Amino acid sequence: MHFQIKSRFTGSILFEGEFGSLKLCVEAAVEKRVYLWGADLGGAYLRDADLRDADLRGAYLRGANLWGADLWGAYLRGANLRGANLGGANLWGAYLRDADLKAAPDEIARLDAVREIILAQPERLNMGLWHGDKWTPDHTPEEEHSCGTPHCLAGWLQALSPDKEIRQMEAQEAGRKLAPVASGFFFSSKSIVMDFLKERWYAGEKA
Repeated sequence: MHFQIKSRFTGSILFEGEFGSLKLCVEAAVEKRVYLWGADLGGAYLRDADLRDADLRGAYLRGANLWGADLWGAYLRGANLRGANLGGANLWGAYLRDADLKAAPDEIARLDAVREIILAQPERLNMGLWHGDKWTPDHTPEEEHSCGTPHCLAGWLQALSPDKEIRQMEAQEAGRKLAPVASGFFFSSKSIVMDFLKERWYAGEKA
């Protein structure tokens, strides 16, 4: 089947060819180091795609399924990722400044609560664990503000939830349920997560 990847800005063809799926077409473009600036990939099924070092600046990936995709080192500045499924995606080293990851209002509120604590005490963000030794599901969210326990991003979302069922879940599952937009960052480096929170990528308004 013939697939084309077009620019969302000009409609020009950035890459095309005969492939078994759009995913394979995109992977081939990335492998050939094609600049996919502004690529229109809205709603694309790219689950588990190998997109390492892809140049996807300004790309339209709204609603795309990027579950498990390898975006290591990908350049996603200004990309529209609203509603994209980033669960399990590898965003290590990805450049996401000015990317639009606009979350639902309740997700934004939860992430802002995490942000408030982490910006005040950066040492309490530890991406090497889900929860620190002092963590207990019986803690109240209020206690988490003062007990000094470090958590990763997913761990913090869970720790600040008042829902008893959420607090009994596995941390990754709880974090994904509370803020799907952040799920692609659960295995990222501390520096990437700090940028995610500091710059409020999850609350972006870019088109």
